[in-house]
Amino acid sequence: NVETAKVGAIVLATGWQPYDARQFEDYGFGKYRNVITSILLEEMASRGKITRPSDGKEAKRVAIIQCESSSKDEKHLPYSGNVTCLVSLKQATYLRELYPDSSVYIFYQDMQTPGQYEYFYKKVQRDEGIFLSQGEVKTVTEDEGKNIVLEVENTLLGGSIKIKADLLVLATGMAPTSSDAKSLNLEYLQGQELPTTKFGFADSHFICFPYETRRTGIYSAGCVRQPMDMAASANDGTAAALKAIQCIEN
Repeated sequence: NVETAKVGAIVLATGWQPYDARQFEDYGFGKYRNVITSILLEEMASRGKITRPSDGKEAKRVAIIQCESSSKDEKHLPYSGNVTCLVSLKQATYLRELYPDSSVYIFYQDMQTPGQYEYFYKKVQRDEGIFLSQGEVKTVTEDEGKNIVLEVENTLLGGSIKIKADLLVLATGMAPTSSDAKSLNLEYLQGQELPTTKFGFADSHFICFPYETRRTGIYSAGCVRQPMDMAASANDGTAAALKAIQCIEN
């Protein structure tokens, strides 16, 4: 059913979607069954068991690649968000809690843990079963046992290393749903949709009130604006709603 309503303001909070992991076929996604995304790992963790898709065995040796903002791969997202880093750190703790004898390897270009999250990062660093390093993944192959073999260059160890993992997890990042969907269909001379940044997120000219779009009475909140976690999204939504109320009252 279609309903018509007159409103004084709109808050656009359509959320986010995972970046298309098919862009990362060089990492074996779609080719090797034991290469999955962080979304699938989260689903496994919610069921209390993290296993290899190829044979259902528990994943005891897991590698995680931060797939954002690689300067050498144009298929990567051109921006990086701290949420993806924090999710990878969190998922490493899932694995260690589920399987105390497991090993987790996280390879990244930049590790972003702003504010109080730095304490969480330091806690993860203290876990002897979690290995963190900058590094550029050169090759991803599969051996006869369906294990994933990674060759990583320019690591913090000062050279190249080779890792054999039960499971390879691609932390693929967050993209705004508004980049694919026509959600507003405005009858404005300036266009049907909100102005966006070159990355597809809702744009504004406001530093103090970033949720103010360049369309009067229309506000954006949460991951429509930029990648953010649940706490930041809740605060952002509250702020956008208050601005919408202010708009109506004025």
